[in-house]
Amino acid sequence: MLNGISLALIMAGIALVVLFAVSIIGNRLLAPLVKTPKDVLDEVIRAFDLMSGDTFIDLGSGYGDVVLQAYAKAQCKCIGYDISPIPVMVSRIKKAVLFPMKNNISFELADVFSIELNGSPKIYCYLNRTSLEILRDKLSKVIDSGGTVYTYAYEIPDVKKSRVLKLKNRDNLYIYSKVK
Repeated sequence: MLNGISLALIMAGIALVVLFAVSIIGNRLLAPLVKTPKDVLDEVIRAFDLMSGDTFIDLGSGYGDVVLQAYAKAQCKCIGYDISPIPVMVSRIKKAVLFPMKNNISFELADVFSIELNGSPKIYCYLNRTSLEILRDKLSKVIDSGGTVYTYAYEIPDVKKSRVLKLKNRDNLYIYSKVK
């Protein structure tokens, strides 16, 4: 007969396996299987031109490297959203180790297609073309309200870019902002 602790451990193990499977399926369907390359991460962060009063959002933040580097550079409000529970947990642990007690960095378990994007934040995403097409209207509203959107490697279909930055690894960082 199982006692309460044994049953809780078995249930936790099953939950972790299920979360891991959901994480793998979510990553395969919604985002590229690779993260922003480390050799261009600093270059990408510099392109954001973050100030301490900015709000920075990473859609599909994975293990949180971009969010954590953005915070280290500007100490602005930084939020990472990802649909996969394991990367969100890892991101939260990294945040706790690198920036303990900082309340303006958060990692949220969320479907990037259903979150509200209000105000004029600076948004970064390394999502595939299909995902960017689904998000096009939401991202266009952010741009129209004065926000800036940065996409790595993939363009937002049918949205006018304000700039394309050729990175040292020859990939592109597409920058979308309201033309003044």
